[in-house]
Amino acid sequence: MNDKYDLKLERGIELINFTDKGSYVEVKLRPYKGKHASDEEFKDDEYEILRVKYLIGADGAHSFVREQLNLGFKGEVYHQ
Repeated sequence: MNDKYDLKLERGIELINFTDKGSYVEVKLRPYKGKHASDEEFKDDEYEILRVKYLIGADGAHSFVREQLNLGFKGEVYHQ
């Protein structure tokens, strides 16, 4: 993916917050330590703030991105 699209795919990263700044989106990230991890488990230098042109919510049926934008889910859920 990097060679063709100049993208870097990272796993184990959690989106904490994002803000639409008009010409870019500011995102706050941290390492994923499980869904029950508390903020106290993280050091300040573990957080990363990026400015990105686009934020894509491809994080599943329980999308944090979609929830924060107050968008509904028009589709089907596949039970595993």
